[in-house]
Amino acid sequence: MQKNRIPLFRWGIHQNFPKLLVIMKLTAFLLLGICLHASAKIYSQQEVTISVKNLELKKFFNLLQKKTDYRFLYEDGKLPADLIVNLDVEKASIHAVLEKVLHNTRLHYKLLNNNLIVVREFNEVESRVIRGRITDENGLPMADVSVRIKNSNSGTSTNNKGEFEIEATDNNILEISYIGYITQEIKLQGKTELIIQLQPGDKNLEEVVMVGFGVQKKVNLTGAVDMVTAKQLESRPIANVGAGLQGLIPNLNITQSNGRATSNPAFNIRGFTSLNGGDPLIVVDNVPFTSDEVARINPNDIESVTVLKDASSAAIYGARAAFGVVLITTKSAKGSKLNVALNSMVAFRTAGKLPELVTDPYTVMDMKHKAAVPLYNLYPEAVREYARQRSENPSLPAVIPSPANPENWAYFGSTNWMEEAYLQKAPTYNTNLSLSQKTEKLSYYVSGDYYQQDGLLKFGNDVFKRYNMRGKADLKITDWLNFSNNTLITSSEYDAPVFLDGDFFWNVNRTNPLDVPKNPDGTWSSAGASVLGRLQTGGRADTRLNEFQTTFSASASILKNSWNIKADYSIRRGSSNTRSYDIPIPYKTGPNNPVGYTGSTTSWARSQNSSTRYNVLNLYTDFHKELGKHDIQALLGFNQEYRLNQQFSATRNNIISTSLPSIGLSTGTMTETETITDWAVQGIFTGLVIIITTGTCSNSMAVTMVRPGFLKINAGDSFLLLRPAG
Repeated sequence: MQKNRIPLFRWGIHQNFPKLLVIMKLTAFLLLGICLHASAKIYSQQEVTISVKNLELKKFFNLLQKKTDYRFLYEDGKLPADLIVNLDVEKASIHAVLEKVLHNTRLHYKLLNNNLIVVREFNEVESRVIRGRITDENGLPMADVSVRIKNSNSGTSTNNKGEFEIEATDNNILEISYIGYITQEIKLQGKTELIIQLQPGDKNLEEVVMVGFGVQKKVNLTGAVDMVTAKQLESRPIANVGAGLQGLIPNLNITQSNGRATSNPAFNIRGFTSLNGGDPLIVVDNVPFTSDEVARINPNDIESVTVLKDASSAAIYGARAAFGVVLITTKSAKGSKLNVALNSMVAFRTAGKLPELVTDPYTVMDMKHKAAVPLYNLYPEAVREYARQRSENPSLPAVIPSPANPENWAYFGSTNWMEEAYLQKAPTYNTNLSLSQKTEKLSYYVSGDYYQQDGLLKFGNDVFKRYNMRGKADLKITDWLNFSNNTLITSSEYDAPVFLDGDFFWNVNRTNPLDVPKNPDGTWSSAGASVLGRLQTGGRADTRLNEFQTTFSASASILKNSWNIKADYSIRRGSSNTRSYDIPIPYKTGPNNPVGYTGSTTSWARSQNSSTRYNVLNLYTDFHKELGKHDIQALLGFNQEYRLNQQFSATRNNIISTSLPSIGLSTGTMTETETITDWAVQGIFTGLVIIITTGTCSNSMAVTMVRPGFLKINAGDSFLLLRPAG
């Protein structure tokens, strides 16, 4: 049976087909909207039929959940235990049912999302999550900014993106604070999203600055003081604190002799003012540190660094502060919520700007020859002619039998020894984890840090690893008595060629570009063995260092916000062990010539041990009072320190086996050295500062007295006792 097919154009559909599609789409969307609207109305229009007698309120809510699609949210402790429900309704709305049940109670309800019913007390203020982002004056995100609810212990801090979340009510006020920036107060009043920009703290004259054993308002400072905060140090791939402070504080000069990971920066304030240089006193959390010890601190633990530049620094710390003081304060807990911060980064260090060397064989040979004339004929004409040919045709061999003595090799290389010795870049790894929380009675800060720096050597590279762990806890016993502890554990490992401790860089710079690293038979050349061979197959040094420091502190507030008595006792123990060895490196000067040796004239093994014992006691009282526009501050304290350093080294020649380089497995002569250094400081310090403010000017009068005693003992030397008069 044949079917008749009617073309669409016969019906005119081809003309209106696009319009038909649009109508179909609009109809589908309209039907979908009607369905969704009807679905949303089901809950609010749902009628309830229920009959109960002598039923507890909680069981009544559970029954409603079974009979309807509503869900209830409440706290068990907020429901009255003696409330009994008696109810009999038919086709009533949920609002009518709840109004009858909750009548004459302290409970009220709120319908959310059409099916969620929240039941709470009338006196509860509804809280919500407040989110925000904090930036500095340049619009850059700020991390670790303190965000607290005013007049409460609730608070948090921003993450690395400057973002924060905190639960608050509409009538709460947020306090935004960060060291070095003006504190802001934000009234919420219904706001849930905040964008906050902080201004530099130099405009805030009420900001306090660490000065000696106390603090002063910036408005009252008359001495030369500068301070930086953690913001300038964070998120930087720096090996140590000194490297991070370079260029941040005016007149604080930080120099580093070389790029080795164990080369620690030297500190100087306002230039060298003594024939011996003049290093400032460095104090970390009230404990003096050497520049080497500061370099081993985790930079992520630093909260602020204050530099006292003028003579006023000697008022508290005595003669040791004659060249200034660097005060470092480590971080403490800030927010009431648990704050977990994890930072990890990989950075690449470059060799920097290296000298441009002339390596063309003929140019080098011609210049050296002309420099030797007329004293001697350094390179004969035949030799220089081959150098010219190789300059024109680099494919010619760089090593050939010497025209003067065929038993020796002659070198016509174009070696850039800087490029042979150093890599273009090397990685640095750093991972830091910290946890902190502050409650009304207890606050704690715990951090761990791993740092690894690979050297830039192509052969026998050096690798430095450092592990840090810090734990701080503060316990509030009463409103006027606090106890705290600050413990630091540091461990480091450094494996490097022994040649780095010698004249390696000098040798790289002075080696002739005509020489090549290796001979045609694969052996080291004399130049190659002297520079690269000693790195790759020569001796090595393995240094392990471990340090432990703990500080116990107590603080008593005799008069609130005016008079405090504080005491702290610190113990530091450190040990370092270096095991090293060196061996001669073989090389050849001709195919049939005997093997020669360079580097160490004989093999040797060495063991070096050092230990440090350091105890510090500080006991002081601080009184500060504002009298109208004027300020008075008095300080009285006692300081006692004792430090003992012991070093022992033993070296023995002629290692039996280079695979087991040890003093016990050597047969040569033994050399031992021992050094013991012992010193103590004990003194009383007092200070009185009166700030008299007239109009917009402040004048200060300071009266200080320091009575230190100093004892230094060197083993093998005569005793030296220094006790300043006064």
